[in-house]
Amino acid sequence: MIYLYDLLPISCPNIHSYMYLLSYFFADCQIATILNGAADLTNGTTYGTVAPVTCEDGYNLTGANAISCLETGLWSSDAACVIIGRLSSSHI
Repeated sequence: MIYLYDLLPISCPNIHSYMYLLSYFFADCQIATILNGAADLTNGTTYGTVAPVTCEDGYNLTGANAISCLETGLWSSDAACVIIGRLSSSHI
């Protein structure tokens, strides 16, 4: 699991309080696997990237037409390619 940021406490003796410094790390979702289809990763695989999804011949796209790289380092799983004439398991 990859986090987008970590909070690092910094002591501020003059005001007797703590501030938090954000140190950013970019999550990388790596290669997206779409069964019977593919995601266009031309724009990269880091946090915030949106990748359009296409299906192979004989399959229809259900759900979203693109996936997004989440701050957790995982792709959103809103897209699926199902054989034409069948419903996906989420629609049964």
